[in-house]
Amino acid sequence: MPLPRQAVTVYIWGAKSYNARALAKNFENEEIKQVIDFCHLRGIKVFITFNILYKDAETEEVLKLAAELYSYGADAFICADIGIMNVFKKYFKGININASTQTTVHNSGTALAFKSMGVDRIVLARELNLNDIIAIYDKVGDKPDLEAFVHGALCVCYSGRCLYSSFIGERSGNRGQCAQPCRMEYSLLKNDREIEKGALLSPKDIMTAEHISDMVKSGVKAFKIEGRMKGVPYVFQTVKTYRKYLDKALEEKTDTKVSPRDKNGLLQVFSRGGAFSEGYLYTPKGRHMLSESVKNSGREIGVVVSAEKKGCYIKFSESLNCDDGIEIFGRNQGTYISKAINKNQRAFFRLEGKKGDRVFLSYDKALTDSLNKDASANSRKREITGCFTAKQGKAAVFSLKAEETEITVKGEVVQKAENRPVTAEEIKSRLSKTGNTAFKIKELNVDADGDIYIPVKELNSLRREACENLAEKIIKRGEREKPSFPQKPVLEETAEKPFISAEISTREQLKAVLKTDIKRIYINDPALIKEIKGTEEKEIFYALPSIIREESLAGVLKTIEELENSAVMGFLTRNLTVIKTNKKIICDHTLGVFNSYTAERLLDDYDGITLSTELSVEELKPLCCKNSEVIVYGRLPLMTTEQCPVGNFVGGNKGKRFCALKNKAKSYALKDRTGLVHPLEPNCEGCFCRILSGEPLFAPEALRLKPSSFRLVFTTEDCEETEKITNYFIEKLKNPERGKIMEIKGKPLKKVR
Repeated sequence: MPLPRQAVTVYIWGAKSYNARALAKNFENEEIKQVIDFCHLRGIKVFITFNILYKDAETEEVLKLAAELYSYGADAFICADIGIMNVFKKYFKGININASTQTTVHNSGTALAFKSMGVDRIVLARELNLNDIIAIYDKVGDKPDLEAFVHGALCVCYSGRCLYSSFIGERSGNRGQCAQPCRMEYSLLKNDREIEKGALLSPKDIMTAEHISDMVKSGVKAFKIEGRMKGVPYVFQTVKTYRKYLDKALEEKTDTKVSPRDKNGLLQVFSRGGAFSEGYLYTPKGRHMLSESVKNSGREIGVVVSAEKKGCYIKFSESLNCDDGIEIFGRNQGTYISKAINKNQRAFFRLEGKKGDRVFLSYDKALTDSLNKDASANSRKREITGCFTAKQGKAAVFSLKAEETEITVKGEVVQKAENRPVTAEEIKSRLSKTGNTAFKIKELNVDADGDIYIPVKELNSLRREACENLAEKIIKRGEREKPSFPQKPVLEETAEKPFISAEISTREQLKAVLKTDIKRIYINDPALIKEIKGTEEKEIFYALPSIIREESLAGVLKTIEELENSAVMGFLTRNLTVIKTNKKIICDHTLGVFNSYTAERLLDDYDGITLSTELSVEELKPLCCKNSEVIVYGRLPLMTTEQCPVGNFVGGNKGKRFCALKNKAKSYALKDRTGLVHPLEPNCEGCFCRILSGEPLFAPEALRLKPSSFRLVFTTEDCEETEKITNYFIEKLKNPERGKIMEIKGKPLKKVR
């Protein structure tokens, strides 16, 4: 039996502010009201994004804005901020709450945690393969819905885990201001020697239309097309293409191979390097997923066959029309076509190129004009039913019904025909002409006497009044009263003096911090935990991996179970997840504690929180509370990516889980265009990579704050550096006014916060 056709949903990237498209021209509130009304009349749902992290000073305005949009009748809010999500779920009744892809849901444990929070839909991480999706669906069931990206730009970093733009350009990707550092050029270094150069972090866009059937079977209920900052031709072409192949899948047709015409259309409206990838659906990762171009290229339509001093000759594999645009790939050399060119014809252009250069159709005028025309002409209409009754001597009655909404209007008293009576077919024809309204009458029953007369003007008036009344009632039905919401939480202050903790990754670092007065140690390597004997002086915590893929989840949970009867005091979790333990669980900075609502919500379930590393000292002040921690030193993970540069460009990874350098990928780094060198930290067990900051966060001034603890994060430091830095902060905490600027190997550390 065919699955039901899925509902259409329009996503609005927030209002004028407070959304993940801070650099776009966003909607004013009144424009959003118009969009919601327009869509609801046509049976289309409208979801509003609140998918950034909100600073404490912003939360009151954010909730006021949300209350306004809620009253307009928005169908769902998409959230990244756990605290704001919790307020929406508790106080904004009758609206669906969706967990954004920014929440990094990449395994069933995280999905179950969000299910326990009552979310209605989870937008899955883009890095998941079909088996991952199936496993998550098997655990969570039909609620919440699972949503997956199927087409468009692919971030190289796990969404919600990118600090690169924030730390390098002071434009936070988690705040909708991403400067797209992944699209820049980098040099891959080994022991400070360059071994590769180019756009090493820029993925191709994904195109999965041929695999929609597999995704339907996996449990995915919603299919998201990424369309940020794109124009009408892109939106129209991609949506109509995916609608076509989703309908085929829902009708259980086996032939869902995308036609060359449809694929060319998708390539033309936007593709990097004239190619797509299938994302992570079937292959874990690999260089094949990276693009040769960081910008839109269109599709390949020719080649340079010879070059001269003043230009080059190009042979075209397709015919071109006047005003089409072409570009020689990789040279930023392009032009518009001044006259038609036939297929296989050679033509001379004053462009720099050399023999063999590929030529792309950067602008297809005919396609663009056609898509713009079709998009403007194709106004979706809502199918409704009607009933008209006309009995002599009684008022005419006209009813319209759209699903659960029904209205009835009455006309003049029906008169006996003096000459030619009006027929039922004529009545039906007049009443069915809904014109520019949002409706299309699918079925109209007419019950009329045979010898009556109703003026055309009267029928037209009844139709207009009925359509207007139905539209008004549908809009009103969706509207709500503004909700109340709580005052900003007042967090409990800590009564004890703050202490210093350390996060370590190597045996050398562990030896160093054990010599100091550190109170708590977070250990990233479970093998090192087994080397520590019980100690009353130090609190030992196992730091769970940043990313725990479904295939690794069972192993991580087993490690937790094994440590249950050990001297380990607790766990540091980088993901909202379900862990069965009697020990303490502390949330890491990756959970995005930007405001007191999030702090309060997480402290309801966990024993401690780590405040966001993206906040200034002043912004941290109101969040410092009992069982909170502030990171004051360390090379932070700017990106956490499945696309390990070492595996892709040195280890020969060609779409497999592990590369040839598993557990041997050491001393590698990326150098950016400013000359800053970012160490690479491959996690070869989980097969992902963290790109660390070239300069460590160094914030001794934060020691004036009053959290429960301050953390030092050690990654590339040796034993001597680790001990020196630890003792510096221990002494600095005792007397924040005393002490010189910290130096490592004779180089002063720059204050970063």
